Amino acid sequence: MAQFTVMQVIDGDTFDVDPGWEWNGSSGSRVRPTGYDAPELNEYGGKAAKKKLADLILGEKVTLGAAHRVDRGRLVCDVSFGGRRLGRRLPGVPMSGSGIAERQSDRCEMAWRLLPRRCA
Repeated sequence: MAQFTVMQVIDGDTFDVDPGWEWNGSSGSRVRPTGYDAPELNEYGGKAAKKKLADLILGEKVTLGAAHRVDRGRLVCDVSFGGRRLGRRLPGVPMSGSGIAERQSDRCEMAWRLLPRRCA
């Protein structure tokens, strides 16, 4: 497990690290943590999710643990911050077995927890 500095937050569940990672013949700087899913930036709650993640880890050191795959140039892996799994540090973000919320209602519920009003 290696430590990396978070250089940029792309959205609520993707960020760039430095130095870049290497895994199974692939390399890059973009990371997608396992354990939670956030709405896209153009969806309800997406900007709030990005801000929440940036407030937590931007400029901080994170530890990249067990890697699972590379998806669209992003290393999908376990990420720890402050000695705890990152997915467990974001209150209001739904957890799922695969790490990806499949249903729109899950995304709506997550956005409601992040913001003061409910989804319609």
